[in-house]
Amino acid sequence: MAELRRLSVNDQHAIGYAPGVAMYVWRGQTSMEGARSTAAAMRATREVTPDERGVLLGLVEAGAPAPASDVRKALADAMREADGFVRASALIFEGQGFQASIVRMVATGLALIARPSFPHHVFGELAEAIAWLQPRCEPPSTAANLQAMITELREG
Repeated sequence: MAELRRLSVNDQHAIGYAPGVAMYVWRGQTSMEGARSTAAAMRATREVTPDERGVLLGLVEAGAPAPASDVRKALADAMREADGFVRASALIFEGQGFQASIVRMVATGLALIARPSFPHHVFGELAEAIAWLQPRCEPPSTAANLQAMITELREG
């Protein structure tokens, strides 16, 4: 398994990376610190990835609120900065109901604002996201370990 490196972990988020994949977990309110750490994780992934191309995997836990407008802008800027590096991006929103649908709409809006050059899809379940993301992973060893790495990051 590729070694997961944790960049920033607190009660609101967990952000990390490994060769070929940058990952983030929003546990609560998405902060400016979290947005900046996500951008830093993408840059760090690029540095440790042999072909300098990777994927982005995000998970928003059930109950996490939508980010504030300044944080949404910072996240959109991070997505634009990832152009040319990220092959694909998958975002999982856990949860059901009105709150989850609001957060999904915000994520869709972020992608529309950022207009990334890479495919970006929103999923309701981790297994669906990983199945979609795996064929887009390099190095190939990363694909087999996506679930283990995001679980390790989440528990950290």
